[in-house]
Amino acid sequence: MLHCIQKDPVKLFLLVVYGAPVVIVAHLRLIELSGIPLGLPDLDRVLSGARLPFVAHIVGVIGFNLLGALQFSTQLRSVYPRLHRGIGWCATLAGLSLGLSGLWLSLFFPVADHTTPLFTAFRVIASCVLVAVLVIGLHKAIFRHFRAHRNWMIRAYALALGTTTQGLLTLAWEEAIGPLPDLMHAVVFAAGWGLTLLIAELILVDHAKSEPRPAYA
Repeated sequence: MLHCIQKDPVKLFLLVVYGAPVVIVAHLRLIELSGIPLGLPDLDRVLSGARLPFVAHIVGVIGFNLLGALQFSTQLRSVYPRLHRGIGWCATLAGLSLGLSGLWLSLFFPVADHTTPLFTAFRVIASCVLVAVLVIGLHKAIFRHFRAHRNWMIRAYALALGTTTQGLLTLAWEEAIGPLPDLMHAVVFAAGWGLTLLIAELILVDHAKSEPRPAYA
């Protein structure tokens, strides 16, 4: 497996680094939930809600970001296909945990100060889309439509990476203009998901141009 990682070092490094801020924050949240305050925002709100969906969301974030990155190794797929499938099942379960817990948190968890109906609607849509894309990707894999499976899983992973894009857009806005108004908070979050998905689609278009036309799409 180390040999496979060495064959795709730049690709895997960039994916892990881009998702690292979210993974690090997720780990810090787990530490806070264990009873060690670290000064992260919204701690009182986090502690006032149900713990199980929140922990499921954190575990999903960590698992899907890290395991999903490994699935982009072409050498892992070709040299260790069983390992690729095993990691894929774990990543898919983590992604479903992320999406389903995200849906629950959007609808039932205590809201933050900046939460608006539009922001909640965007989160609900993103969670539902993530679950749907993962289910479609899994269906394609089960019926051995592997190119279509790859495409749908790339879209799912892009949705997960959208959280980092949201953070970068928020940081850019606050540095250039100031604190985000509530309405713009929702718009920036939607833009983060949309921009990352757009990049994923451009990558898929580029792949399609360089490959024979698949039997199933």
